Amino acid sequence: GTDIDCGNFVSDNAASALKKGVITEDDIDKRLHKAFKLRFRLQHFDPAGPLQKIPEDDVCSDYSIELSMDGLKQSATLLKNTKKTLPLEADSIKSVAVIGPNAELAQSIASYYGPENHCLSDNPPTLVDAIQQFVPLTSAIAGVPNVTSSDESGILAAVEAAKNADQVVLAVGTDLTWAMEGHDAESITFTDAQSKLIEEVSAAAKRSVVLVLMTATPLDLSDVLSNDNIGAVLHVGQPSVTIYGAGDLLFGKKSPAGRMVQTVYKKEYQDQISIFDFNMRPGPSPFARPDCTKDDYDDCEKGTNPGRTYRFFVDEPVVPFGFGLSYSKFQYEVLSGPENVSLGAVREALEGVEGDFMALDVASKSASEGYTVKVTNTGDVDADDVVLGFVHPPGAGKNGVPIKSLFGFERVFVKSGESVEVTLYPGIQDFTTVSEDGGRVAVRGEYGFSFGIPETAELGG
Repeated sequence: GTDIDCGNFVSDNAASALKKGVITEDDIDKRLHKAFKLRFRLQHFDPAGPLQKIPEDDVCSDYSIELSMDGLKQSATLLKNTKKTLPLEADSIKSVAVIGPNAELAQSIASYYGPENHCLSDNPPTLVDAIQQFVPLTSAIAGVPNVTSSDESGILAAVEAAKNADQVVLAVGTDLTWAMEGHDAESITFTDAQSKLIEEVSAAAKRSVVLVLMTATPLDLSDVLSNDNIGAVLHVGQPSVTIYGAGDLLFGKKSPAGRMVQTVYKKEYQDQISIFDFNMRPGPSPFARPDCTKDDYDDCEKGTNPGRTYRFFVDEPVVPFGFGLSYSKFQYEVLSGPENVSLGAVREALEGVEGDFMALDVASKSASEGYTVKVTNTGDVDADDVVLGFVHPPGAGKNGVPIKSLFGFERVFVKSGESVEVTLYPGIQDFTTVSEDGGRVAVRGEYGFSFGIPETAELGG
């Protein structure tokens, strides 16, 4: 992330920084070395790699389009499912109202990673189209003009639409006006207008509401998850036109199996720690609290860093990293794994490592035998499951040591009543830590290994 600049910052400032001695040519060379090493691995140069050999005709083929939709189906994460709200039964629903500023969001983000003219640019599908596959009488109403708007004048009409529909699907969250490269998110909470829309529409609906969350910003979902009128929450990220694939999840053609790639914090988090404090570990911050309004910065109360990411965050998250529900249920049993691991191979691998950077082929090299986990589908639905393996190092959560770290994962399909075995292998890097001086060292002691995230029963797990 710091070696590649997706904006203009480096091009605008690097020459001046080099001239002033803020950076050196050696600094630039090291970054270029890593960047081009990655490009060589991707085979951007001679000889041509597999990606360069894909024919242009394949790009917008039916297979490729369906493959992109499958990406949404695999990654979407079910965060709540009470009262058997999902999957929806199309035969029992005559009409659906898709309500929210993201009800018809599609094209606005379609060109973010590529050209504006894409395979589906003539008629970019929306969440409404995804649902119309199953319930033709599906309509959309924004209620709030856009994700950043404070205009609440359309909420009354949205409430009336909710009263008249058999099923309500809320489409809320963020878009590129909320955050993107060069524009940081200013808040991790819904706007007041979106919050009011969610509250009033869910209260007016005939049956439990489904909320489809489109966002890359981890918004505080406390009120949504505690709202008894909202039966299900499906997190789809920023899917653009691939939102069409969400229909299969909402109506049960496929079970969700995604896992949260972010920790969702409570709204108070944004006022605890300054955006300028890059420390991952918890502790006092040298920067003022972001909510300070005093004219003199020096008079502001200093913030307290509660830790960043699941590896260091010490408070209770709204949604933990790795969380994700299914339409089925799974049981894990650890069948085998090493009781002792020699650190000799780890120390040998660390020789010649500069700072905390380890080459991918070294970091991922197996440091021990694998841990084999038996995954049993105890539910009634054939479904995918993503097995996550975490390592808990010696002294976890103390003196800057991570609480836990993900060391492996694997997605498997398990039929109802059947079992499969998954083996995950800890890598060299999983038996190391970064010291205060930035060097990576092998750590002796007792390690713990765990698999999966306990599903919260009150959220439908």
